[in-house]
Amino acid sequence: MHHNELKHAAELMKKMLDNFVNNPEKIIDLFAEDAVIEFPYAPGEAYGFPKRVEGRAAILKYAKGLQSALRDYKINPLSDWGCYSLSGSKKLLFEYTGDAFTVPENKPYHQDIHAFVEVNHGKITYFEEYWDGFYAMMVFGAITVKSA
Repeated sequence: MHHNELKHAAELMKKMLDNFVNNPEKIIDLFAEDAVIEFPYAPGEAYGFPKRVEGRAAILKYAKGLQSALRDYKINPLSDWGCYSLSGSKKLLFEYTGDAFTVPENKPYHQDIHAFVEVNHGKITYFEEYWDGFYAMMVFGAITVKSA
């Protein structure tokens, strides 16, 4: 992949992530109609964390739903990201951090994130994001950790 293509994909991802929770209506045109989002480390629907979201309409619904759980979601500056093209693959790898506050508890929420992404004709077709599901379940009160 050419450096300019990687740069464009990173800028597209940054725009999408900056608006994913805060302004979900602004993200939908950044995805292909049949785009797929996967969260392999998500605990699953039973805990309110889906592992897979398919299609623009479902992605928009998912992003809007996050507004009831997070506010002031911020992604670190693009200049601080790790951006890599993977040899022999259409996938790109991005490393970034996300910070927000939970709703309504107002707890700080931080994740170090790795995402594999595919972009085709200027649209995100595949977005596979890795974050700490155990930490998310603790912050959102889905589990409690007791000390000995």
